[in-house]
Amino acid sequence: ALQMPRGFRLRSLEIRWAPVPAVPKEAQNYKPSIVPEKPHPRVWVNEDVLPGIRAGLQHPEHRPLYEAIRSRALKPYPFDPAPGSTVAPDAALETAVIEKAFVSLMEQDAALGKEAAQLMSRYFDAVDFGNRLDVAREIGGAIYAASLVYDWCYDLMTPEERQRMRKKMILCAADLETDWPPFQQSVVTGHGNEWQLCRDLLAMAIAVYDEDPVPYQYLSYHILGQLLPLRDWQYQSPRHNQGTNYGYLRYGCDLHAAWMMERMAGRKVFHPRIYSVIDFWTYMRLPIGDMLPCGDGRIDRKYWKYPLTTMLAQAGSRSPQVKGEMVRQESLTRFPMMALLFNDPEIVPDKSFDTLPLSIDFGRILGGMVARTGWDLSDQSQDVIAEIRGGGYIFGNHQHSDAGALQLYYLGHQIVDLGQYRFYGTPYDYGFNKRSISHSMMLVLDPAEKFWKNTVNDGGTRFNQDFPATPEETMNTPQFQNGTVRYCAFGPEKMAPDVSVFSADLTSAYTGKVEKLVRTFLFWNNKDARHPASMILLDRVRSSDPMYRKICQINTAGLPEMTAPGTFRFTPGKRKAGTGYTHLTMLYPLEDDRDVQIFSGRESTSVFGTRFDPPLPQHWSAVGHRIQIFPKIAAPENLFVQAIQLCPEGVEPQKISHSRTGETLQITMGSRAAVLNAKGELFSNSVQWDLPEGEWHLTVTDLAPGKWQLENGSQSVTVEEGKNIAILNVNGGKNALKRSAL
Repeated sequence: ALQMPRGFRLRSLEIRWAPVPAVPKEAQNYKPSIVPEKPHPRVWVNEDVLPGIRAGLQHPEHRPLYEAIRSRALKPYPFDPAPGSTVAPDAALETAVIEKAFVSLMEQDAALGKEAAQLMSRYFDAVDFGNRLDVAREIGGAIYAASLVYDWCYDLMTPEERQRMRKKMILCAADLETDWPPFQQSVVTGHGNEWQLCRDLLAMAIAVYDEDPVPYQYLSYHILGQLLPLRDWQYQSPRHNQGTNYGYLRYGCDLHAAWMMERMAGRKVFHPRIYSVIDFWTYMRLPIGDMLPCGDGRIDRKYWKYPLTTMLAQAGSRSPQVKGEMVRQESLTRFPMMALLFNDPEIVPDKSFDTLPLSIDFGRILGGMVARTGWDLSDQSQDVIAEIRGGGYIFGNHQHSDAGALQLYYLGHQIVDLGQYRFYGTPYDYGFNKRSISHSMMLVLDPAEKFWKNTVNDGGTRFNQDFPATPEETMNTPQFQNGTVRYCAFGPEKMAPDVSVFSADLTSAYTGKVEKLVRTFLFWNNKDARHPASMILLDRVRSSDPMYRKICQINTAGLPEMTAPGTFRFTPGKRKAGTGYTHLTMLYPLEDDRDVQIFSGRESTSVFGTRFDPPLPQHWSAVGHRIQIFPKIAAPENLFVQAIQLCPEGVEPQKISHSRTGETLQITMGSRAAVLNAKGELFSNSVQWDLPEGEWHLTVTDLAPGKWQLENGSQSVTVEEGKNIAILNVNGGKNALKRSAL
């Protein structure tokens, strides 16, 4: 029957048969290397771990959780729809069914298990999912509940009851976005990488394998044949390509797939590095409780929680620190049954961050670095958090065109991403939010450049919404190249480094308009409340046409005010812990060689004359500010350098000096000094400097690997590949480092 809203009229209606999705040839011939050989139960639990789970129910950490579940499960669930009637999806009923099946499994209570199976069967007969937006999530929830009942109550159901439930699950699967056979969406990104393939259909396939192995053949093709190799490769970088918002869900679904396969097979299937990806969210956490934005998502939330993802990651890592995060996120009480299946109550939670270094290198697949000055998450926190990203690969969908983007937080958002995410694919989303123009990074404007789907030309990196399916496709297809990490290094202390440096060659993130683009970011943790952190941002850019306009863009939440020639000051405003200021000094291009333009308020969402209206016009990001620095005279190659200092209200920034001799760039701020390669290359043999009188904490970047020695012989350092810096304490005057050995 066709049901329509009351009062709704159609002029005409055409009905066509929907084609059954084609099964790829590879899936038709796929022979999984791992199959459900063990008897039931095998979804989330198997005969080897079941005794330990049952015993753990009596642990003080678990007993109240189980008693609450048991109390609910033993109560009859009222559900008796009239014959032929329909009911809306009922998440509470599905939870009741699952809890009854779970208690039946734990206590071997046959009557309760039969009650769960009969309730699920009656619900399946009556439920009507309609055609609401994202109804696939509700359909999948019903399939998942039925799969657990099928597996956990297997011996309590007749063959006829099991056959009827299998048929209904397949009928429901045909209404998912993935369809049935499930090949309308990919398992590696998009909605197919969420519950549908990684939990709902995979649970069904494992549960019904004995009677019907075809669903498992299809799902194992997705999980073992596609998801597993790509994630094992991607997760060499402990971060998620879909960002802090969508990434937590899709990472959580990856964890569902990993744990389902492991519990089914009785051994690890995914690489253990999957469990360290949770660190991405830990390092991106701000004192206000939200995350530094990355990819599509919301901002300015209170303490943002993703409790089930955290729990499944902790179950693999067995980290006391991550269990401390579980406590903050109330993982045990919000997902009690999963806690009983996966939590180890003997692991004592550590709510501190004492085991985590203040800086993290995100590796080469999704390059980037976060440098922090502390782990204070209270409203009195004065910690600085800086993030730089770039290098590796781009995977489309909710990932942004943000190679090289910088963010900075200190008593509020200082250097920011100005994009807002509300709806996918709108002119604002494709024209501004996902694009380079909304980020603090380099733009190179070729007026003739065409971007994806002829969207506006913002001068940024490739705008790519396609996604690769394999590591080989990712590495060998130019459109997925997002630059190369040159090096990332911290020191001299591991846990609280004074110096954190990240450098990437971002050339391949752009089209042929860019022949070379190297961005280097140096972060000093000054460990001084008056001057908590200072930074250097260096870009060396060469374009294929000298006339292409090169723009270094810095986006801010606060209005940039000129306080001295070449220096801007801005603040996001007063916070409970005080007011923090960013002082940004432009060093290169030199004052006579540069122009500066600032876009503020509604103009901040304009793209070279095309303005986009943000979906949340009252939010601060809708009326932010974009500082654009560019050379006055066109040239094939340009150097851009900014010195950045953070200070509380009432404190003046430290004095800055700089000089350049050939490829050697020298910068001092306070008692710290840096020597960098102004050409974006490595010093191969020697590097010289001439510092004012006094004692200096010196960082030398861009050193080729090998043994380097001070010219006066007082110190030597060994520089490793991928960690191309030296950290020294030196006296003023002339000195040099010379490379003595490879």
